Amino acid sequence: MTYKTAQICMNGHVVNGNMEDYAVANQNYCEDCGAKTIYECQRCKTKIRGDDDYSIGYDMLQIAPKHCSECGTAFPWLEEKLNAAKELVDEMEGLNVQEKDKLKASIDDLIINGPRTELASTRFKKLVPKAGKELANGMRDILVDIASETAKKLIGL
Repeated sequence: MTYKTAQICMNGHVVNGNMEDYAVANQNYCEDCGAKTIYECQRCKTKIRGDDDYSIGYDMLQIAPKHCSECGTAFPWLEEKLNAAKELVDEMEGLNVQEKDKLKASIDDLIINGPRTELASTRFKKLVPKAGKELANGMRDILVDIASETAKKLIGL
């Protein structure tokens, strides 16, 4: 299968899933948030995978990929959400330092479907409620976009 090049803003809004065939839709900046748009991995310069050759209508790219398909580097929008989630953990007064460190370390495991996803999900369910409803809801709002499908099911997102 071959893919077109996607154009995505630095905050993760998909601007164009097919830059080649729909060049009229290309933008230097996102009309939703004003962030600069990119179409290639910032590390290896591989084009961001967009629509496949069979995408039509509702099948077109709507969710930005998390990692580069060539080098595996996290895209800027994922890095920012991970950083925001970890910063939010620091605001959780109901957790002690060790609990905060464990929760922050688990956040990276929630975005992939790997051997530590279940452990990370269990820690999340155990620790986040201690932070209070407002901060727990904030954490859920951040993670709903980036957590793996397995983590979402385990956490209940």
